[in-house]
Amino acid sequence: SYTAPANGTISISMTPTANNSSLFVYQGCANVGVTCIQGVANNNSTVRTIPNLPVVAGQTYIIVISSTVAVQTVGYTLIIQNVNCAEPTNLNAPVISQTSANLSWSAGA
Repeated sequence: SYTAPANGTISISMTPTANNSSLFVYQGCANVGVTCIQGVANNNSTVRTIPNLPVVAGQTYIIVISSTVAVQTVGYTLIIQNVNCAEPTNLNAPVISQTSANLSWSAGA
C-alpha cells in the first residue's frame, strides 16, 4: 500500500524478473478486484510504468502485482516517485527535413 503524504502526482514503475505479470492500482482495499484506477500488463519482462497517477493527501492506494501463470509468484523491483513537473502534451513535428525539424508542444502545468 501507499498513503499519499500530499496532493500531487506520482509515477510507479515495476520491473519484473519474469514474464506475464501485471501492475494495478486501487483506491483502498474495498476496491481491489472491483475498480482499478490504473493498470498495465503484458506477457514479457519489460518495465510496467504508470507515469502520472494523481493522488490525494491521506488516501491509501493499494498496489497489486499479479501473474497470469499457474504459480502466482513474481519477483520485481518497485519504484514510486513524485512527479514534480507535468509532462508536455500535444507533441508535434510538423516540418522535418534532412538537416532540421520544427517541434511544438503544450507545456505541462
